[in-house]
Amino acid sequence: MRYFVVRILFTTLMIGIAAPNTHSKQNHTALGTRGCTLTGTNKALCSKSGHQLVCTRGFTNDWLTGVWHEIRSLKVVDWPGTCFNVNRLEYHYPNLRELGFYNCTLITKLKGRFTAVSRIEKLSVHGLTSLWEVPAEMVSQMSQLKVIDFRSNVLRHLKAPLLKGPKKLEKVYLSDNKWDCSDGGLDWLAMEHENGTIKRMIGDYYLLVCHQQLYRGKPLHKVMDIIKMVRETCPQPCLCAMTHVVTDRVGGIIPLITVGCANKKLTVPPTTLPLGATTLRLEGNKLNTIRPLVQEPQYRKLMDLYLDNNSIPAVKELEGSEWFTTFRVLSLRGNFLKQVNYCCVTLCITIIRIVY
Repeated sequence: MRYFVVRILFTTLMIGIAAPNTHSKQNHTALGTRGCTLTGTNKALCSKSGHQLVCTRGFTNDWLTGVWHEIRSLKVVDWPGTCFNVNRLEYHYPNLRELGFYNCTLITKLKGRFTAVSRIEKLSVHGLTSLWEVPAEMVSQMSQLKVIDFRSNVLRHLKAPLLKGPKKLEKVYLSDNKWDCSDGGLDWLAMEHENGTIKRMIGDYYLLVCHQQLYRGKPLHKVMDIIKMVRETCPQPCLCAMTHVVTDRVGGIIPLITVGCANKKLTVPPTTLPLGATTLRLEGNKLNTIRPLVQEPQYRKLMDLYLDNNSIPAVKELEGSEWFTTFRVLSLRGNFLKQVNYCCVTLCITIIRIVY
């Protein structure tokens, strides 16, 4: 028995996963190596003005001794270690209303958590060029927190509980960061209602930009709209993924979507596809004809079609079809084809490989 394999060769864009940068941590004090505990250092400089305390390069021992009820505002500047633990702040400064971290370029991790008795109303983080994420558990129980300002860092990830946990949270600022808009980053924002509490709370939502390779430089809100559309229109039982994003002449975003329906025991292809679907994978199913794929309008914008290991005996429907003039890949490996129209093959297929 013989069968035909029909395939177009094409170049695939390989998208690398960026590895985390490693930073040289020379001349650290013990703060970076003591299990992230809050300890004093003789290199620190702390100055008090009214109810505000500013500590640079760590804390001096006297400001970590006893309880300072009069301090309402604390600014931590140029922290000398790679980790900062907030646990003891609530004890030493019980009446704190504002807490800020500024230009702490060595910090890679924030640890600890504030409890419901915390009186902090505003939390600011600026200029932290080694920190990728503020842990949600650090702030989720803060009962008085009203403002979060995380502008001008290199933050990539933000979990939903960080914004949904604090009951009195009113405003959040997140611009000028390196947001990851893919799964595990900010993709959860896509399913938030357009006029919902979270999106209205983010004061600079329409200024946020995606920074990982797939969506680099694209407005976050537009990418979120596309992710939502893909998730809501992906046919069951298939899985859909946005594999690339391009920009048109007027700045609009065009998604390139892969619909994965391989090995789902399908006897017919999905009747609907997400807007922007360019690749349909139907390998390992029970299809016995390509007629609907050629004749139905929802498939006409497909560029790559994988039909390997089905039960398709012929592709005569391709002759003269509109779809046949636009596709890049047609893969029919593992089908028992008895007839391939010679005219269609010579006109439209770059490489033909025949397996006997």
